[in-house]
Amino acid sequence: MAADVLAHTMSNVKITSIDNGPWTDEERTAVLAVRKELIESRGLSPKRLSEVELITITMNSKCRVDEAVQKFMTYRENVE
Repeated sequence: MAADVLAHTMSNVKITSIDNGPWTDEERTAVLAVRKELIESRGLSPKRLSEVELITITMNSKCRVDEAVQKFMTYRENVE
């Protein structure tokens, strides 16, 4: 259910960039894959995954899921 909410949110959010285009399918897929990996493999609660953090870290990782997961975990360790 939360994945559906994230997917719906991302479909309505526009990237602020030169062309002001919407999220690409690759970007949307990458963010959802990062979220899934964090929940299923890393044991994080879906309630602890902020959409803004997920999107920002995934985009900074250039949609590389493994890199985004590692960066997210490092970020969480430093914040907590």
